[in-house]
Amino acid sequence: MKKMKWLVVIMVGLLSGCSLIEEPVVEDPDEVVEYKVDFLIEDSKVDERLKEQIVEEGDKVELFVPQKDGHTFKGWFLDEDNYHYEFLPNQAVTSDLTLYPYFEPETYTVTFNRMDGNYQAPHDYHYGETLDGLSIPKRIGYTFDGWYRSPEFTEEVTVGLPINNDLTLYAKWVEDLRYNEDILYFEDAITTMLERVRTSVVGIRNISLDGEDSTGSGVIYKNEGNEYYVVTNHHVLRNHENVEIVYEKNGLLFEIPSSDITYLGSDSVTDVGVIRFTSTETFYTVRFANTYDLKLGQFVYAIGSPLGFQYYNSVTSGVVSGLTRFMETGELNTATIQHDAAISPGNSGGALFNTQGELMGINTLKIVRSDVEGLGFAVPANTIARIIADIEETGEVTRPFLGVSANPLVSTCNQDYGVCIADVIEDSSAFVLGLQENDVIIGYKTETMDTYLTIQNFNQLREAILNSRVGELVSVRIIRNGEYIETDYEALVEHPDDLVIE
Repeated sequence: MKKMKWLVVIMVGLLSGCSLIEEPVVEDPDEVVEYKVDFLIEDSKVDERLKEQIVEEGDKVELFVPQKDGHTFKGWFLDEDNYHYEFLPNQAVTSDLTLYPYFEPETYTVTFNRMDGNYQAPHDYHYGETLDGLSIPKRIGYTFDGWYRSPEFTEEVTVGLPINNDLTLYAKWVEDLRYNEDILYFEDAITTMLERVRTSVVGIRNISLDGEDSTGSGVIYKNEGNEYYVVTNHHVLRNHENVEIVYEKNGLLFEIPSSDITYLGSDSVTDVGVIRFTSTETFYTVRFANTYDLKLGQFVYAIGSPLGFQYYNSVTSGVVSGLTRFMETGELNTATIQHDAAISPGNSGGALFNTQGELMGINTLKIVRSDVEGLGFAVPANTIARIIADIEETGEVTRPFLGVSANPLVSTCNQDYGVCIADVIEDSSAFVLGLQENDVIIGYKTETMDTYLTIQNFNQLREAILNSRVGELVSVRIIRNGEYIETDYEALVEHPDDLVIE
């Protein structure tokens, strides 16, 4: 009986021990969880109460906009070193946070007023940066005397100036009386022009059928997208098997292969040829001068590659020495411009420019003798325009024919100027126009001209006809028995043979 009593006591103890086990904690649904959000910004102007906020879980933070001199606030971010993780205004808080502001420096522009009506390229600086350099501009007839904050030149600006606002600097000049201003303006205009037009002149390598290479020059006169048209001499392209083009860029020479070049045609009588190439490079295309306006003594500038490409795009200068010089040598039989700019083998096909940068002609030959200096000749731009129009359209050149003959040197009608007609070819354009023997031609006009071209001699008439095209309507002004007459228009016919006198 006593033993049984202890068993009861033990059982009671075990049951009592079960009541000591911890029950799981059940959260109170009304309990509020709060998090701290720190705004890491060192700025005494910001209210200290804004720098730290206590936010209930799931609520949004009051994001304020701090200010910083010379900077624009871009937002709050979660990482001080990585501004990819922006904390957005509608983003809920689920933990303690530290937010970092991101500022971008404001940009200020420094403008350079040259005080001569022009401005140099402006420069942008970020807040806190300092002026890192000052250019020294040039002005013809003046010496530069520094950059200033105002046009009154009261405060000179130097390198190292802190930039914290937009700023205009004004150039101060002191007149330099040592120079002739007109000459320097002219020189500056010429060098600027040559720099612009020189990329229109290219080198041409002729790989001939007999395997020998020769070099010349050419001038880019037109482009259609990436296709460029080049005018050169017929003799530069003569007997070619392949043609390569050489051009310059940053003082280095580059080649356009023959596979990118197309031969369009050439004319031995005027010594003009045309090729076309394809390139993604950008080249200047020339404008043609009106060579009827040429005057003796005009300045000219020749660009080409004398003696090959070692002297690529050399520039020489001279003056117009003669007008309407007809050259008759070999197959060549055309009007040329005589000039004294130095040209050499390799200049053939190169450009002859005027002071406006217009193409006056392409250099074709020079007289080489021990007793001769400065006799160079170029095919005029007006002739070139007519020849390339034929070549582009048909690949061939046809000569126009008026149909009169005359003594090229003697005034057979006792006239002071003009062309005295000796004979009119039957069924020619002149015949249809009603021209007669002893009529004196003093003017020539195509349907595209505004006024009659003055004809003072036979060579001028030949050049005017040569520069026209077959089928073009022309009219002539004549003197007949003291009366001035302007004919109707009639189309030029094709030259019946290779006769020089027309």
